[in-house]
Amino acid sequence: MKQLWELLVSFIREVKASCTFIIIDSIDALDAEPSLGKSRDKEIILQQLLTLVKDSTSLVKILLTTSLAVKDWMLVDGNSDLAEFRH
Repeated sequence: MKQLWELLVSFIREVKASCTFIIIDSIDALDAEPSLGKSRDKEIILQQLLTLVKDSTSLVKILLTTSLAVKDWMLVDGNSDLAEFRH
């Protein structure tokens, strides 16, 4: 994962865009439990994103999404296009 991250950061620096968008879908799907005493992938990625935003010479915007449990979604009038979240 470290090599992929370094590659992403080098691309961002090389392109020299005025603004970079990073979208990570289902961030909650990353490891929920530490493995063999190592930090969780999600924590590592979030820390690296924070460092990237703070250290970047250009604007970096980040969108993180999480998935919702299926049981929490209810169909409105039986229509799957009209769903609402209930908690």
